[in-house]
Amino acid sequence: MVITMVSQNILNDKNEQNNHQIIRFDKSDYDEDIVNILEWKEKNEKELELDNYSTITVEIKNKIKKFQGTDIHLDGLQRLTPEDAKLLAWVSCEYLRLNGIQNIDKETAKELWNSKCKFLLLWWLSSLNKGTAKELSNYKWDIIFLDGIESMDEETAEEISKSKCRCIYLIWLKNITSNVKEKLKNFKWIMRL
Repeated sequence: MVITMVSQNILNDKNEQNNHQIIRFDKSDYDEDIVNILEWKEKNEKELELDNYSTITVEIKNKIKKFQGTDIHLDGLQRLTPEDAKLLAWVSCEYLRLNGIQNIDKETAKELWNSKCKFLLLWWLSSLNKGTAKELSNYKWDIIFLDGIESMDEETAEEISKSKCRCIYLIWLKNITSNVKEKLKNFKWIMRL
């Protein structure tokens, strides 16, 4: 079971001692299965929530270097430098959330695609060019979320089709030609219908 949305009654309390988020919730709001999942999450999952930062400061760098957990949330970042991407690639985690990034250059992608994380979330990335897509194809993410991309040219689709990822989510991809569809046909991807 995958939970994609949770009630607004969930509150996050920062646990400074363990440097992770603990999720608090009102059990009366959920059925038994949801309560069991959220209780497991509260006991087992460690997240580094840094969504309020628009840049990676020295303070953030130190937190990232010390982090040992499942998720890193940096959704407030609007820009990522190659140096920042190199630091993030060093961290081993399940989810690396960079949902505020709208554009990424080839050099930054080259550093980022070396990450040890399993899932990369770039929901608001609005475009992907051939060079960046080529760097993407060099790394084996389990799943990458590129939901903000609405169109794709044939050269970019060709590079994405070489990716070692298990799945790429392209939820808002809509402005594509039959040739782009053909290039992506052997690759598991999900598109909004």
